[in-house]
Amino acid sequence: MKEIALTLVASALLIGLTIAAIPVVAQAANTCSGYQPYKPYVPYHCDDLVLMCTCDYRMQNCSWEWVCVKN
Repeated sequence: MKEIALTLVASALLIGLTIAAIPVVAQAANTCSGYQPYKPYVPYHCDDLVLMCTCDYRMQNCSWEWVCVKN
């Protein structure tokens, strides 16, 4: 009887952890992935351009953005 109770608790814990991980996987899918744009010419006022992934406040609608780096 004790073994059955422990098995049920372990199963419930595994199901709970699996359900908790779903939003993390969904969030990772909304980030910038795949195609990265070609690097444009560096403007004269920048030392370099760095590619950054920018998203809205919900971590959705992500896109690549070139950011100016000044030294």
